[in-house]
This record gives sequence, structure tokens and C-alpha cells, in this order.
Amino acid sequence: MTAPSYPPKPVPGDRIAVISPSSGLPGLLPLPHELGLERLREEFGLEPVEYPATRRMGSTPRERADDIHAAFADPTVRAVIASIGGEDQITVLPLLDRELIRGNPKPFFGYSDNTNLHAFLWNTGPWSFERPTSPEEGARYAAEQRESVLRALKIYAPDTMIVFDVDLGHTDPQVVIPYGGVVRVDGPARRITVTY
Repeated sequence: MTAPSYPPKPVPGDRIAVISPSSGLPGLLPLPHELGLERLREEFGLEPVEYPATRRMGSTPRERADDIHAAFADPTVRAVIASIGGEDQITVLPLLDRELIRGNPKPFFGYSDNTNLHAFLWNTGPWSFERPTSPEEGARYAAEQRESVLRALKIYAPDTMIVFDVDLGHTDPQVVIPYGGVVRVDGPARRITVTY
């Protein structure tokens, strides 16, 4: 397997696209969105650039695809950040221009429903990072899920190493993971190493 090539990391002063490829919830929830923009500016020294559908609930898949295209095509934008997840990003993917995105690679950061866009980007070329959202499932559900996995592996793959309690996905606390990056799991040492 060839090691992935990493795009340049954003540095202070860089312009960062802020888009809503799944849902325009910043229009309904402006305070957390504004706080995020403020932190990008003040804590990271980045210049966030919003696109037309970023704060628009009910924007069409075409409008959201246009924002994705504009963000990747803009040579002054160094990275693309999704404002939030949602539930219908899958409707945007057929409208995306692979060649435009492949020709303008830059890192993409998103979580939740943005997993669809992460997979699209991984198969297209740009590097992406997924930040999980806060946990939505209760302790009982997690315990039942764990037992189901243990039962299935005992039957179908009894020699498989099992890793539980890693904060990936919809969890709290949260860990940023590189989509398609290198992750090493050392079971006996109980250690996971992620290369960013």
C-alpha cells in the first residue's frame, strides 16, 4: 500500500472555506456557528470564508454542490470545513465534478453526515479529516452493541483482535481522525497510533 500524500496544513493567515454540504443549520443555530468562526480567526489565525448555502436551511443539493465546487476551485482557499452534519448529503454527491475537485486538492474537515463526502473525496484525491460529534447513544445501547459484536466475532472470527472504547464517531470526548490515513493498532500494548 502506498502511503497517502498529505496536503499542506493551513497556517495563520490562510483563507478557509466554511460550507454546509449537508444542512444549513447555522441559519437556525447562529450562535455556535459564530463561535466557531471566531475561534478559527482568534485561536488559529485563519480567515473563514462562507459560501451562499452555508446558513440557508432548505438549500438544494445543486446549491450545496455549487458551494463545494466554488470552495475547491478557489485558489486562495487552503482548506474546506463543513459547518455541521445533517442527513441528506448523499443527494449532493452525484452532482459533484470529480475532475474539478481532483484538480484542486485541499484538506476537507467534517463530521457526521459528511462521512459521505469524505468517502467521495478519498476516492477522488483530496485528503480529509473527520471530527466526531457528541455521543447520541445511551449506555444501555452501547452495552447491547458491544455484546452483539462479541457474539458475532466469537462465531465468525474468533481469532480477530477486538478494539473497544476508542472515541471515534459520535462520541464524547472527541478525536479527529484522518479519513484514509494510517492507523496502527497494537492490541497487546493497548495502543493506537494515528498519523496525521
